[in-house]
Amino acid sequence: MRLRLRQLSRAAYKRTAPTDAPGTGTRQRQQLHPADSKRFLFDFAGWLFYPAVILNISCTLYFAAAASAVGANMSTDPELQCLVCQDVVPQDGKYLTCTKCDYAYHLGKCSGVSAPSFRNRSESFKATWICATCETAERKSGVVATQSESSSFAAQLKTLNDNVASLLPIIGKVNALSELLVTVGNIENSMKFLYEKYDSVLTKVEKQDSDIAALKKRVDRIESGTSPAIRQIRLDLNEMEQYSRRQNLEILGLAKEEHDDLFEKVNTVARKLELPELTRSDIDGMHRLPQRPGKEPAVIVRFTSVSLKQKWIEARSRLRAKEPDMRFFDNLTPWNKRLLWLARARAEEVGYRFAWQNNGHVLVRKDEGDKVIRIQDECDLEKMV
Repeated sequence: MRLRLRQLSRAAYKRTAPTDAPGTGTRQRQQLHPADSKRFLFDFAGWLFYPAVILNISCTLYFAAAASAVGANMSTDPELQCLVCQDVVPQDGKYLTCTKCDYAYHLGKCSGVSAPSFRNRSESFKATWICATCETAERKSGVVATQSESSSFAAQLKTLNDNVASLLPIIGKVNALSELLVTVGNIENSMKFLYEKYDSVLTKVEKQDSDIAALKKRVDRIESGTSPAIRQIRLDLNEMEQYSRRQNLEILGLAKEEHDDLFEKVNTVARKLELPELTRSDIDGMHRLPQRPGKEPAVIVRFTSVSLKQKWIEARSRLRAKEPDMRFFDNLTPWNKRLLWLARARAEEVGYRFAWQNNGHVLVRKDEGDKVIRIQDECDLEKMV
């Protein structure tokens, strides 16, 4: 046992003891490869069960040798040595450094990379180069990694299968949505057809609205009588209608009774006004107009002659004394009645003193002695200034 410990100690010292660098005359400390260090520790650990004294002695010898090696490295020249041949590597950078163990290697047999090949290599190759020892160790450890990756891949594959299984119902729904999409497309085509028809109908309606508006303007222009020919026609029609009423007398204020005898009532008025009593042959017709709320309905008396009707018109001045609530008027057309009302309103507005009707004609005069103006339609109202 003691002999074995002595051998281990000597081996450790030998590996770390300074040596003469070939051709340089300088003593260099030999560097241990990581694989040799692991092997040494494994052998050393195999004897840990021996007495503590022997273990302490061995540890003391080992750490003393390691401390001596560190001190020697700190005191020697920082020049790098090739781990294989222990020679100093060139200072011009023509060597390789392992990215795993961080040791330097000469080009050629030491590194396995020739000088021409080194010159042709890229900087990324030089920065990631791994020595043969580290590459072998990494390859061995990669077997376990590969197995772990395989199990991880199997787990991922199972998860993927589960995900695919969960997607199957969704695929059915997607197919249903595809059918629905076709239906929606048909509906869109139908809507497009309806929109086109709607646009066509809308265009026709707009044209009809335009035509109706043009016709309405024409009708309004005709009704308003803005055309001279239309105005004259309306005046002639009104004149003819008024002429047909020249024998009519309109009586206001004649009371209405349940058993109304208009002929007797009119003769009663004739006696009060000192007019000759009427005979059946003097009257062509007699009737009441429709009643207005709150007023007695007017009575229309159509005489057989204009002269007889005119005698009643001339006697109306005596109504104030005999029948103050009664009035006699020429039977005006609706056109002339409205025109008389407008003429009186205009006269009050512009300061005309007189506005009346005579024989179906609407007349106005501003003052005594002024010219009498006949109003035939609304345009003539502008003459009242």
